[in-house]
Amino acid sequence: SKRTDMSTVFISYSQKDKEAADKVRATLEASGIRVTIDSKSMNAGGNIRAFIDQAIRDTRVTLSIVSRNSLSSDWVALESVESFAAERYLEEKMFIACYLDDGFFQDSFLGQALGSLQQQIDDLDEEILKLMKGSDPVHLQTKRTRKINLKNNLPYILNRLNNYLTLDIREPAYATSMQRIINVIKELPGRPSGIDQKEPSTLGFEEAFNKKIKTDKRQLDERFVQLSLMIDRGEEANERWQRQSLHKLEDLLKINQEEYPLMVILGAPGSGKSTLLRRLEVDYHRDQTSAGELGISFFAPLNRYRPFSRDKQSISPQQFLESIWNESYQETGLSLEDCLKKGKVLLLLDAINELPHGSKEEYHELLDYWREFAITQRSRGNRVIFSCRSLDYSQSLSRPDLRVPNVELQPLTKEKIAEFLQAYLSEGHKEVFKAMEKNGTLEFYNNPFFLSLLCEQIAYTKEVPKGRASLFTGFVRKTMAREMDTKLFTTEKFFSDRDRQKLILNDWANPFQLPKNGPLTERLSYLAYEMQQIGQHNEANQVSIDLEKALDLIDSDKAEKIVEGGIAINVLNPDVGKDELTYHHQLLQEYFAGRRLATDPKPELVSVEWRASEVRPSLEETIAKLANGDPLPPLGQTGWEETTLAALPMSGDPEGYIARLMEHNLPLAARCAIS
Repeated sequence: SKRTDMSTVFISYSQKDKEAADKVRATLEASGIRVTIDSKSMNAGGNIRAFIDQAIRDTRVTLSIVSRNSLSSDWVALESVESFAAERYLEEKMFIACYLDDGFFQDSFLGQALGSLQQQIDDLDEEILKLMKGSDPVHLQTKRTRKINLKNNLPYILNRLNNYLTLDIREPAYATSMQRIINVIKELPGRPSGIDQKEPSTLGFEEAFNKKIKTDKRQLDERFVQLSLMIDRGEEANERWQRQSLHKLEDLLKINQEEYPLMVILGAPGSGKSTLLRRLEVDYHRDQTSAGELGISFFAPLNRYRPFSRDKQSISPQQFLESIWNESYQETGLSLEDCLKKGKVLLLLDAINELPHGSKEEYHELLDYWREFAITQRSRGNRVIFSCRSLDYSQSLSRPDLRVPNVELQPLTKEKIAEFLQAYLSEGHKEVFKAMEKNGTLEFYNNPFFLSLLCEQIAYTKEVPKGRASLFTGFVRKTMAREMDTKLFTTEKFFSDRDRQKLILNDWANPFQLPKNGPLTERLSYLAYEMQQIGQHNEANQVSIDLEKALDLIDSDKAEKIVEGGIAINVLNPDVGKDELTYHHQLLQEYFAGRRLATDPKPELVSVEWRASEVRPSLEETIAKLANGDPLPPLGQTGWEETTLAALPMSGDPEGYIARLMEHNLPLAARCAIS
């Protein structure tokens, strides 16, 4: 077949953006790149569909100018889908996107656009119905078909644009972005000789990065992220932590890097710390690449760190991070150290409080280890952002020679909860909010994770769960109902016929009951309990274990099928590359461990000294070591506190459970009574 000209670009755009398209064409042509553009290239009277098909096939690159106009255009949508297919199935084809406005990055855009398209289709249906009485309105039928195709393809197009690098061609970013596009086009295989090409590892990193973030399904809705910056003014200040609000997520990365190269994101479980770090990973990469930089950002979960290997060899923080890096980027030939020594890398290290440790002393040793690593990266021009569950675990990162600010994820206000429900419930949001006010759960539902679970299952439960145990029970019932007719669940008989009826009708004896006539619920609870035993010295207790170890802990001849079932209902999360298994969320692990604990209460698991006269170090000694404005640290914890709280309402005798707890941990017993 005829070889295409490797330096030819087809520009896809809406006629409403013609001025911008002509500017892009002129810039490309001034760099010696041939351009095909419909108003300049299409023959009079030509078939539009045939022209698009031929243009995409005969050019190397489709450059799509994205805007609200183009995403509402039937023809531009067709060009995008055709280009995606060509890029996937034809050799040496590329799709490049650049944008004139960034509305499509907002989560609300898709719903609004689909609603508008449906209205246009409805209007066309009415017009067609009127015309059909006199003649066959072929042109309207064709237009309607294009609108339907756009509606069907728009989610796919937006997903593609959100998961791949899209360059900003608005001023003042225009010149930088266009130069980047020109460089990429000229550096493609088949380019003319004599043109300098980018390092292969750099091109490979972008491809690997896009592939990596494409598999991450977590979404962050900035409307429901409320941030408070806490600047450490030093131990001698009357108020050590000075607070100020951050109005936008982008403000976080604008905090002075020279003054604050280290930072900590604080937030309770479910507040969205990990999701926020993932979003920063994408935003930093996009911002840097739009500015013509490489834009290396790297997320790593610290609960997977082990200071020693199985053969007792020491593992440094950088060795650990290199191993995580290689899971996504080894094939690029680019090491993490290659990037770090050049500077400008953003390291996003999740859950520093979950560093596996056996005592507070051991934790502080590990913290110092990671702090020294972070300081080394600071001297090389890199930036490190940790996340942590609470200030008492993170504040020792801050020292007189390097003050480390904290950015706290604030609980959602009553007004924000109402706004969240309105945004994510198609109907009945006012009734749900009133029910939350009535049953006193507004404070409980003050984080996006719990609210998301509620919105996902409200149509199934028909009521607002009153606490964590009933919320997670409703979640598991819903996912079980979804899977109960699959081959795995019917073959393995995870449910009895009676359980199936309960799932279909959502008719249960109490808010915490799950199918109990098959092995799935019991064994998942047993696994979570045993994993909690393994990780009982960690504050957060989310444990990652070898798959073989998990199968042993399940202790069933159907262990592998139970793991498959747990994955299917979004309870278990496998790491295929490392053959490891975790619960999908720390709170889910605590919930299932709580189900086991509810049947066999063990108050001694939370036994700590709580009497002021007996606590060591004493209150006086603790206060003497605190800086002005520092909060009192919490009493010692065993790691079973949250699991016990989850178990309490499921025990069948909450009052008796609290009475037994009072002998071992009066503060926790009081918390249970309030809950």
